Amino acid sequence: MDVAVGNGLLYTGDPGGVSILLGGPGGTFTKGATYLAGSGPVYTVMAGDFDGDGRLDLAGHSWQVRRAERRDCDLLANGDGTFKAPVTFPTATSPVALAFAI
Repeated sequence: MDVAVGNGLLYTGDPGGVSILLGGPGGTFTKGATYLAGSGPVYTVMAGDFDGDGRLDLAGHSWQVRRAERRDCDLLANGDGTFKAPVTFPTATSPVALAFAI
């Protein structure tokens, strides 16, 4: 099992995004790719099959304070632990959560 982590914006200039940790033997993880998502830290990450291909995709929510920019993004799975380039969507002024239903 793999883990997706939303990266907050650090004072070191980390751009945020979503990092993938690939599951290994004995409950260990190795660092996979990091995908930039929007223009700031990613506060929420959720998984779901958003495009109906049978693979778990990711959605995240980012917020760039300096630009007052809020975006949701979709990372569609390739099926091998990697994802296609993020597709971003502008959101309302102050979104606080993501939800997925089928």
